[in-house]
Amino acid sequence: MEGTLEELQQKSAYQGGRVGDFDSRQKGEKEAWDEFLANHAWGQHVQSSMWGDLKTLHGWQPHRIILKENGRIVAGAQILLRDISIIGKVGYISKGPVFAYAGLKLYRRFFNHLIRAAKANKARLVLMQPVQNDARFLEFIHDEGLLESDFELAPRATVRVPLQPPIEDILKGMKSHTRYQFRKGERRGLTARMAGKEELKTFYRLLEQTARRQDFSPYPLAYFEEMWGAFEKNGQIQLIFVDYENEPVCAQLMIAFGNTVVAKNCGWTGEHRKLSPMYFMDWESIKWAKENGFAYYDFEGIKPEAAAELKAGRPLPEKFHQTPTFYKLRFGGEVLLLPSAYEFVPNAFLRFCYKSLQPVLANSSLAIKLRRRFAQG
Repeated sequence: MEGTLEELQQKSAYQGGRVGDFDSRQKGEKEAWDEFLANHAWGQHVQSSMWGDLKTLHGWQPHRIILKENGRIVAGAQILLRDISIIGKVGYISKGPVFAYAGLKLYRRFFNHLIRAAKANKARLVLMQPVQNDARFLEFIHDEGLLESDFELAPRATVRVPLQPPIEDILKGMKSHTRYQFRKGERRGLTARMAGKEELKTFYRLLEQTARRQDFSPYPLAYFEEMWGAFEKNGQIQLIFVDYENEPVCAQLMIAFGNTVVAKNCGWTGEHRKLSPMYFMDWESIKWAKENGFAYYDFEGIKPEAAAELKAGRPLPEKFHQTPTFYKLRFGGEVLLLPSAYEFVPNAFLRFCYKSLQPVLANSSLAIKLRRRFAQG
């Protein structure tokens, strides 16, 4: 579909309201977008309206660019926007955009609307981390002047376990040590159970214990309660516990969206180490995902440097042994190395200035503040 920008606007989903904002103006648009994502091989929960609703509670404004052909969605992205002191309004697209098919005309059409949406919302800077390694799209955005960024809006590498094969084949893809660990836990009395929102406080207590051991600051309990509220309607958030002698030992919060179950957050008391409760928990999570018809179980995040070595056919470097990356890789599966984030300044004059200053700004206090803001969600 080609034409002027005005003609493209009429043919797309921009009918009334601000550019890209359909939340409160078009009944059913939100649901149609989520359905498009859920049925797309690369549709991600962080692009869903539920994630947008969650981020609204933390100061972000979700705006969706949705393009249609013959009444059907063919492309789109959810942008999260907020004001940052000194800079002004910034926006980011995590694991998007999503296209129904590949093609330069569709890329151009989307990019035109991205510019319009950014300018309409007075965004000074937009960051975008594409969801897949589409060489033509990456070449296109490079030609459009987007600069590769060291911001990480989403994990740049992950390992996901395909669930389509028979369970025996999934087991064969794992390290023998891994199979031994979770079977040992089962023999010695570990049990798994699914839980509801009423046990989020128990999950959070386990998460806090993990945070103290590993020296990180978890999101507050309210964040997980809000996440549950955003995704519970369609059963897209799940909580699994591992118990020993009727006491919770570890737990994991999962997002089940589209064809994938994502392991979002987990907590462990640190006790009963010899029973390998974490191995048992992930194995039970994998089984739950397969039994409920999902195609993948995603560990959501390994070190990109480790993924690059493995994708190049080289062994995992010693420095990654005894790390979460090493643990996740032991379950077999596919190693995915995903694109970097890209930066775009909609204003042409500011874009020219920014290109010259980007190397200096990359390590500035302003960049550090931005990274902290994105990390805080």
